[in-house]
Amino acid sequence: LIVLFFLPTLEVFYLGQILPMMLLGVLGFLYFINRRKDFFAGLMFNLVLIKPQLLYLLVVAVVIWALQNRRWKVLAGLLIGFLAESLLVTSLNPGIFQDYLVYTTESMPLMITISISQFLRHQFGINKTWLQYCLVPPAIIWIFAYYIYHNHDWQWQRNIPWVILVSLATTPFVWFSDLHFAVFAILPIAAWVVERRRIWLKAFFLTTVIIVPVIPFIYSTYWYEYWWLSLFFLIWYALWRMTAHRLPVLETQEGLA
Repeated sequence: LIVLFFLPTLEVFYLGQILPMMLLGVLGFLYFINRRKDFFAGLMFNLVLIKPQLLYLLVVAVVIWALQNRRWKVLAGLLIGFLAESLLVTSLNPGIFQDYLVYTTESMPLMITISISQFLRHQFGINKTWLQYCLVPPAIIWIFAYYIYHNHDWQWQRNIPWVILVSLATTPFVWFSDLHFAVFAILPIAAWVVERRRIWLKAFFLTTVIIVPVIPFIYSTYWYEYWWLSLFFLIWYALWRMTAHRLPVLETQEGLA
């Protein structure tokens, strides 16, 4: 229920966006990986590529992990699924990839998003479009370092909240509804909080999850002033992890239910 009252989730349903398909892709990937059905995991992960810039670090992590662990069927499913989708969309619109390239390089930089990099452009010069992508290189370095550090005990359910939250904080283009993917960090914390008897802890958790996303709507005039939300949830998750030394992993069975 907490997910349903999370404001970005409500906006997803209100706007009728396709983000739930991406969410299904991530959950499907976790579900099939846990059952070692790698080909189907790769197929499901293709849904994440609907908006590749959003969870781009997760894409990098999956490719690194599959290569390092020789899980070739994951890559096969990813490749075959991508080719099948490409054939389908190009049959409907032969110039779709060229249109997407023009859209991402010319049109999207002109849009007002809630990304941190958008905020930097408004602070240091809106015409400095390179600032829109300035956080991507350090984020790529981070995902390689993070994977190498956790390689010996890599668990998707435990590591995926970090990867998703850093992606949301560093992607060049993110909108308010995209913060819906913060649920991958919210769910394990919610499971931990429910097991505690302290009422104030539950109240604090609900306040931060339900109330904080509403705050920008009260005082902000422009979308770029929402820039701090993605950073907030990253820091928020880090603080909860420090408080709860043993947070439960995200159970894909519960997530699919």
